[in-house]
Amino acid sequence: MKLLSVNVTLGIDKDYLYIKKNNKEEKYTKSDVVGFHTYNYDSVATQKKSALRLEIKLVNDKKIFLDSIEGIDMDILITLIKTLQHELNFEIVERNKFNNKYWYSIK
Repeated sequence: MKLLSVNVTLGIDKDYLYIKKNNKEEKYTKSDVVGFHTYNYDSVATQKKSALRLEIKLVNDKKIFLDSIEGIDMDILITLIKTLQHELNFEIVERNKFNNKYWYSIK
């Protein structure tokens, strides 16, 4: 049973992070992004697919949650996280080995 289905597109340019949900686009300055939590998809690279779990935290304490129930190709997830990390100049700051979740931010 699928309760809610939303198409999401992420985009990044020199100054902004764009999140488009079902044709409604939200724009955030890169400097407003404090960090993000997500799973360490590299550690489960033997899997072919996984659900997306991404929490983006902004300076005003607003949180943006992007989660998927359906499996997404592992290569896409790894590329997404590495692209966000590179474009926002973030690195892994904290590792939670209990749930395999990482906090990416500026050190």
